[in-house]
Formats: sequence, C-alpha cells, structure tokens
Amino acid sequence: ELLIHLDAKNAIHLLCFLSGDDDATVSMIAKKALGVESSLGDDVTFNETEWSNSSEAILSSVTFTELMETIVGREAEVIPGRPKFAEFVVPAKAATCRFMLQSLFSEGSFYGQESCASAVDDYVMAILGTFADYQGRSLSREESDLLDECSIC
Repeated sequence: ELLIHLDAKNAIHLLCFLSGDDDATVSMIAKKALGVESSLGDDVTFNETEWSNSSEAILSSVTFTELMETIVGREAEVIPGRPKFAEFVVPAKAATCRFMLQSLFSEGSFYGQESCASAVDDYVMAILGTFADYQGRSLSREESDLLDECSIC
C-alpha cells in the first residue's frame, strides 16, 4: 500500500534501492517484489512464468528505456536527493543488475526499436563501470558477489 501513489518506474526505483537495505526483511521483500530473490548469483535461466507471477503487474506499463533512465539516470534527468545506481550499496547494485537483465529479457518491443539501443548501452556501461570501480583491489564477500552478478549479466 505504501507504493500505491507512486508511478511504476519510481516504485521500481525505490524497490531497487531498498533491495540493499540493512534490514534483512526489507531487503528480502524488495527482492521478492522485483522477482530476483532466488536468482541472484545463479546463471540466467529466464522462467517467464516465474517472472510474470512476481513482476508483470509492476512492469506492464514501464519500458526498459524508462527503467534505465529512472534507475541509472542521465545527468540532465537526475532528481536531487534521489540515489542512482552508482550510489546504491553493493547488495542493491547486484539485485538491480539482475532485475534490469530480467526486464530486458521480458521487453516485448525491444527488438527492432532504436530507442532501446541507448538503454542497452547505458546498462552495459553501468556494468562496466561497476567492474572499473573494483578493479585492482581486495574485495569483500558482497563486492565479490556483485562482480559475479555483473559477470552473469
């Protein structure tokens, strides 16, 4: 009920951010709502039935391009005070990477649309930027898990 008055893309942004919350219950609820609670760290096996049961209602009106603009953002579109992907905590970045991959796979209108190419470029750049952030340093368990997730995506 807390998300009723939010539009879908901003609700998804909030869920992605909360998926890295310190409170395990909050984090698990957000991951479940995004449909990534059991897939993190596993190879990509797109189960359309499982995905549609968990996330179709929230994704039905939001395109991959809109999600990328809201979650990753571009300089001109950044809303003050709203954290973007680069500012998320490590567990939230991992869940967001997987969620965005699943939403890309579920994008029915993706093929043949040039507008999605820019969003895919942004997605790949976010993943590559994450690798660059952790290059050449010792990693914690969460950071290692994040890089594993980026490799899978």
